[in-house]
Amino acid sequence: MNFKNGRLQAAVEYLSMYGWAIIIVAIAILALAALGVFNPQAYVGQQCAMGGGFSCVSYSMAENGMLFITIAQSTISPILVTGVGCYANSNDMELQAPYNPPSNEIPMQIGSSSNFSSQCYNYNGTKFGGGIGAVYEGSIAVSYINTVKEYKELGVGTLVVRVSH
Repeated sequence: MNFKNGRLQAAVEYLSMYGWAIIIVAIAILALAALGVFNPQAYVGQQCAMGGGFSCVSYSMAENGMLFITIAQSTISPILVTGVGCYANSNDMELQAPYNPPSNEIPMQIGSSSNFSSQCYNYNGTKFGGGIGAVYEGSIAVSYINTVKEYKELGVGTLVVRVSH
């Protein structure tokens, strides 16, 4: 009978020792999850890449989905920017005219940069809105008139930005 009691005591000690170890590991994992270590959006880098003679100088997004962007132009001639758009679905892009009365066109010389703002939209066409830290991924487009050749063109790029204000 003593042999059986000794084995039972060893089994209880074994289970309690590993039970506490499992509880401590579970608490550590929960603490890391609460700190956001397992949130993949925390590791998404921001990027803005444009083609067609444009580059993103700086950009940020507000919680209401308004994109604030400084765009530099390096096309071969001066231009008039007639619209800027920000859409998750690049097939449904409607460009918003910049506010510059009376013509609502922004003149840009070669090598210059200008500030623009544009409402960004989700895939389903609704306005994007997210809290601080939310990530928006979509396309950005700049519609412009080449002032030398006098024809309309479109510069398109990709955008990944985190809501910061």
